[in-house]
Amino acid sequence: MSAFRTHNADSYQGSGLIMLTHSLDMAGLKYLATALETMEDPENPECESEGFLLEKGVKETFADLFVKMKMLRGGNEVEGGEAAEAT
Repeated sequence: MSAFRTHNADSYQGSGLIMLTHSLDMAGLKYLATALETMEDPENPECESEGFLLEKGVKETFADLFVKMKMLRGGNEVEGGEAAEAT
């Protein structure tokens, strides 16, 4: 019998639970941070505040993300004229 285990499906289930927990913690911290930033009177703990997870709507946030990803991917491409001059 080998002392080393080569594959165990249970270990992957635990890592998924850990990632879910971390994601929920980060979302909660983001909400708390934005709620504290928008407080009308920081000295009064009972004052109204507005917390949010995204600065814009979901659709606008993903649209901005895709534009940034396209810019990053497009920056690595070389145009045909520049490549011909370099060779």
